[in-house]
Amino acid sequence: MPQAAKKKRVRQKPEERLAEIIKISHQMFVEKGYEATSMAEVANEIGIVEGTIYRYFKTKKDVLLVVLEKWYDNALADYEQNLAGITGVKNRMHFMIWHHLKVLQADPVLCDLIVQHVRASDDYETTKIFQLNKSYSSAVDRIIKEGIAEGIFVEDAPIALVRDMVYGGVEYHSWRYVSGRSKRLDVDKIANQISHFVYKALLIENSEPVSSDTSNDLVLAKLNTLEAKIDKLNL
Repeated sequence: MPQAAKKKRVRQKPEERLAEIIKISHQMFVEKGYEATSMAEVANEIGIVEGTIYRYFKTKKDVLLVVLEKWYDNALADYEQNLAGITGVKNRMHFMIWHHLKVLQADPVLCDLIVQHVRASDDYETTKIFQLNKSYSSAVDRIIKEGIAEGIFVEDAPIALVRDMVYGGVEYHSWRYVSGRSKRLDVDKIANQISHFVYKALLIENSEPVSSDTSNDLVLAKLNTLEAKIDKLNL
C-alpha cells in the first residue's frame, strides 16, 4: 500500500505561519478535544515539523491560551459593534444577555475549555483572558449605570452583585449544553426571562418609598428573590 503523500511545505512569513498554527490548533481542539490533540498532529496537518510550533510557543497550553484569546477578542468586538446600534436600557440589557448566550451556543467546546483549563488554573488572573473577561462582563456595569443616569434604576443598585447574578444565571442554565450533556440551549427564552427579571428588580417604580439608609437593603432583597426565581425557571 503506497504511503500517504506528505503535505508540501510552503515557505511562509512568520506571522502567516503563526496564524496557521493558531487556526489549525483551534480546529483540532474543537474537533478532537484539547487533551486528545497533540502538537505533532497539528504540525503534520500544517505540513511542518513539530519543532516549528515551539519556535512560537513554549507549551501546548500557551497555544490554547492564544486560541482562546483570539476567540474572546472576536466575541468582544462583535458585541461592541452590535451594541452600538441598540438604544434603550432595557433593549441593551436584553441584547447583552442574549449575545452572551449566543456565544455559548456557537462555541460550547471553547467555552468549556476556558472553564476547564484556564479559569481553574492558579495563574488565571495573570492571563489576558482574565482581562478580556473583565472587559466583557463590565457590559452589565455600564448598562446599569446608564439606567441610573437616566433615572430608570435605583441609584444605589448593587452593580457587582447584579453582574455576578446575570453571568452566574446564564452559566447555570447553559452548563449542560456547554459540557455536552444537552443538545439544546433555548437562547431566546433564557435571555427574555433573565433580562426581564433583572430589569424589573432594578426599576425605581418597583421600589417603595424608603429612606436612603434602607433602600439598598430592599434592592438586595429583591435581587435575592430574583435569583430564586431564575433558579426555578422551567428551561
